[in-house]
Amino acid sequence: MKDKKYNALFVISCSFPYGEAFSSRARNMVKLFNECGYKVFVIAPQTHENIKSVELENFDYEIYYVQDPKNILTLSGIGTSKPYIKAIEEISNTVKLDLLVSSAMVYVSDYLYKWSRKNRVPYIMEQCEWYDQSTFKGGKYNPYYREHIKLIEKKNKRVDGIIAISSLFEKHYSSQHVPTLRMPTILDVADVEYRIKIENKDYVRIVFAGSLGKGKEKFQDIIKALKTINSKDIKIKLDIYGATRKQLTENLENQSHILVGTEEYINIFGRIPQDEVESKLREADFSIFTRPIRKSSDAGFPTKLAESMSVGTPVITNNTGDISMYLHNGKNGYITFDNSKEAIYDIFNTVVHMNKNELMEMRKQARYTAMNSFSYEKYKDGLLELISEAKERVIG
Repeated sequence: MKDKKYNALFVISCSFPYGEAFSSRARNMVKLFNECGYKVFVIAPQTHENIKSVELENFDYEIYYVQDPKNILTLSGIGTSKPYIKAIEEISNTVKLDLLVSSAMVYVSDYLYKWSRKNRVPYIMEQCEWYDQSTFKGGKYNPYYREHIKLIEKKNKRVDGIIAISSLFEKHYSSQHVPTLRMPTILDVADVEYRIKIENKDYVRIVFAGSLGKGKEKFQDIIKALKTINSKDIKIKLDIYGATRKQLTENLENQSHILVGTEEYINIFGRIPQDEVESKLREADFSIFTRPIRKSSDAGFPTKLAESMSVGTPVITNNTGDISMYLHNGKNGYITFDNSKEAIYDIFNTVVHMNKNELMEMRKQARYTAMNSFSYEKYKDGLLELISEAKERVIG
């Protein structure tokens, strides 16, 4: 990973190397750009999660942390870009930068575009979210949300390339004649420990690992189905990581009675370090999540799907976005096209009657899918082609 010919600047608005779902993508983007011949200079917000990443020890990158408090002022655009501008100027004064890559940064993207034009450096943007207005105070009138939509619908067509996390974004930007590479969640799958062996036990263990914020996940029907399947004896236990009981109750629209009588088979652990999530997924028989049917779900791609499959754990979820491209019902997990208590119950009733050989085969297929679809190395050729197209747009 030494003696790189090119230098890439990677500007992101999430914590690095750990702390958020995008943090995992950012780590693996560093690896992927190394594979493409670039040393990577990462600019990211300073947070309490800024710890050394063991998995990146042998990769060629440098990290520059900036103060981005994400308060009411910066989320309204006041002073948001200043710390990033300063860091970019410091790096570009000492290093010749050949490529600019960023997440879709509201209130910062305009400056990044101007800098790329001034310095004739190709600018590639990562597009992973199409936020729903319901998650913002003030809805569609929220200034952050309005700028986010303006970037997607108008401004981002100026950039030289898009790395789109979904088919929805791929089609959107391709229609605007922007070179686009579709890249779902990427991981270093070959380096992930996985499990195929099935241990004998009297119940199936299912796990949810993630945040319940911004209405992305829905738990009412999952718990109702769980109560039905366990009405006579405990057949399934659910472990919840990343959410507190209070947050789960809020997700249930404050209908706390839904949780009554579930103490023996629902365990709520709250937030755990991100680097421990992998082992919790690997220990489970299945992972589970369901998402509302809306554009924000279709435009994104669930990190937890790829993370679960990479450790060999099949996934139970509903059909949103590109999920059905990778999750095949009854082969590497279960997908419901009807996001209801009855549909989830039917899946629960199926998995509790699976034998060890069926479970092992499903784990093998989940791991196989992860290796072939979510390994970052699989996207090297596509990224090199995107970079080439981006360079042509700058030269032209």
